[in-house]
Amino acid sequence: MKGNIPELLAPAGNIEILKQAALYGADAIYFGGELFSARAYAGNLDSDEILSAIRFLHLRQKKAYLTVNTLLKSREIEGRLFSFLKPFYEEGLDAVLVQDMGVFSLIRDCFPNLPIHISTQCSVTSEYGARFFKSLGAERVVLSRELSLDEIKTIIEKSDIETEVFVHGALCVSYSGRCMMSSMIGGRSANRGRCAGACRNPYSVEIDGKKIESFGEYPLSMRDLSGLPDLKRLAKTGVDSLKIEGRMKDVTYVTGVVSLYRKYLDMLSENPDIDYAIESNDLKRLFSLGNRGFFTDTWYFSRNDPSMMNSEDSSFMRDIKDEEKSYEEGGLPVDITFKAYAGEQLLLSLKCEGREVSVPGPDCEAAKNSPLTKENLSEKLSRLDTKNTFFKAGKITVLLSEEPPFVPMSLLKEMKREALSKLSDSFLKKRSDAVSPESADFERSEQSFKKTETFVLVSDPKQLLRLSTLKHDFSVIIPSRLFLMNNGAMREKVIDIISSLKKTKKRIYLLFPRIFRKRVFEDAVTLLSIVERSGLSGIFVTGYDALSFLLEKGFDKEKIFLSPDIYVMNERAKAFFGSLSLFNSSVPLELNEGEISHRNNSDSLMMVYGRYTLMQSAVCIYKNAYACEEREEHEHDIFLTDRKNMVFPVKKDCSDCVNLVLNSLPTNLISSLSSLKDYGISRYLLSFTTEKEEEMKKVIEDYYLAQSGSQVSYSGSYTRGHFGRGVE
Repeated sequence: MKGNIPELLAPAGNIEILKQAALYGADAIYFGGELFSARAYAGNLDSDEILSAIRFLHLRQKKAYLTVNTLLKSREIEGRLFSFLKPFYEEGLDAVLVQDMGVFSLIRDCFPNLPIHISTQCSVTSEYGARFFKSLGAERVVLSRELSLDEIKTIIEKSDIETEVFVHGALCVSYSGRCMMSSMIGGRSANRGRCAGACRNPYSVEIDGKKIESFGEYPLSMRDLSGLPDLKRLAKTGVDSLKIEGRMKDVTYVTGVVSLYRKYLDMLSENPDIDYAIESNDLKRLFSLGNRGFFTDTWYFSRNDPSMMNSEDSSFMRDIKDEEKSYEEGGLPVDITFKAYAGEQLLLSLKCEGREVSVPGPDCEAAKNSPLTKENLSEKLSRLDTKNTFFKAGKITVLLSEEPPFVPMSLLKEMKREALSKLSDSFLKKRSDAVSPESADFERSEQSFKKTETFVLVSDPKQLLRLSTLKHDFSVIIPSRLFLMNNGAMREKVIDIISSLKKTKKRIYLLFPRIFRKRVFEDAVTLLSIVERSGLSGIFVTGYDALSFLLEKGFDKEKIFLSPDIYVMNERAKAFFGSLSLFNSSVPLELNEGEISHRNNSDSLMMVYGRYTLMQSAVCIYKNAYACEEREEHEHDIFLTDRKNMVFPVKKDCSDCVNLVLNSLPTNLISSLSSLKDYGISRYLLSFTTEKEEEMKKVIEDYYLAQSGSQVSYSGSYTRGHFGRGVE
């Protein structure tokens, strides 16, 4: 192809869609298997189908990517992952898509020549995250959907790693990998491929006591993405792959979308400078294939906008009936040369796409009767077994001796079969260097108990000020937004409170910005200087971009704490972070008590009180109702109410331009502290978001009573989160 034209990457929920998507113009196909796929409810492919798919795609000079992009529990990763992947690796699988760092570690160690693509579930939003994964050995990162073209271009320019972006299909309202809405509502974890689509449910919106009617019933439902008009601008960013979402979609949708994108990418390939417009029939076709209330490409150009939402109807609408798809391609042309000289060895040679194979036969005998002719042999050679190969006869050359030769047709057929098989194998990428994994299972032994450490996370200056009056021994975590809002007086007040807290010997930690995009880079430098000037004890990070920023700046690894947003789901993931000298991790929120009890919890922090953050979204509910307040310090009471009258508070964090949707009830595990100690946990987190100061004080007092072994009576409504039921 001419110009810098990205790969067109298509989804496949079954083997038939995979084949048709390839024939309709996709350069690569991504698909899931029976295990570990982030679309557990798609048809997916069984092991034999995956092997067949790899061969099918490679014979067509296309690539096969397998999704292994869910969080795995220890028993899954140790018991099944290696044996699941090994046959696909040996068959020549082109890449795996990964979210879990335990999975990443095993694949990197056991399958040395298997490229790893970092899933959008890892929320890579800057060159820092891209460089981090490059340094670990990843070949590609799938960037967050929320990024603009300028951000994408900057990441590509400042990191030496392949990039992939979504170009068409459904959009999540939450940053991928940052959503627990489905798991909390119904136990179906989006991080484990079982998202129930809670963002597509109806909610009412209330802001500062006023119901907002303009939102309609579906304030969290986003329109589908379509970047078809933006292919030229996308190509100019230097992105390597354009990804179509849709492993749950049917063959009509996938092939229709692929064919339209192929048409305009080929147009750009022929003339990269062309200013194309989408033809009206193509646009009509795109709409008829399906969407959620028109399309949007707003993320490419701005932070967020009300036009991105389809608040009236969250259903997927289409105006086309399923069509039978049977597009057949004739195959790659093969030049065939057959030499039959009486008294010499027979030789059959095939040439295709720069590849050449030869199959010798026995010595050729002279014909006693019925001698073969060039015409007859050419006709026999042109018949290729198209059911098993992807070749068609091209130029046929038959070389015969002057003395008429004799060639048994059964021998010719066998030579042809062997030659085609060798030619097929030359297109494949067979491997045989897989290395069996060493066990990373954790066997619990008698605990060597550490001194209990308590961390208290606050959300506003009033809560912070109240902490300064409490005499208990705990560390305080302060969110970066309290330093970054456009209010110098507030910042000075926070710094004064820090001084008061330090006089009581309390350790102070900073919670770094949750979403680390370009606008916070300068703020991050400021925050580091605050940490140094104020003598703070460390930094909590919630994503790989912020983590990489700190590592690049040489920040002390012992002072870095990984929040629950950086999942350390299994023992191999814990060992992976340990290999980077990052030992301060958190117990994942989606593990139940039994799973936690069998986990290595040394140096792990566990949240025992607080509202789970169910979504972290770049869509701003307040802005969509009124206007952007940028970095003003105004606090607003924002609530979503679902069909069951469950009320979800929403916190607006303007410092990194994110809305946090909180669970309707706080999780309270204070009564389980004795069990948690038995499981080797010695670090505990109390997280306060919507609580008033006196309510916060009561929870802290209850916690210390329980720590001392006293019975605690609770008032109010709480949940035990996933501690009781876990997730699928």
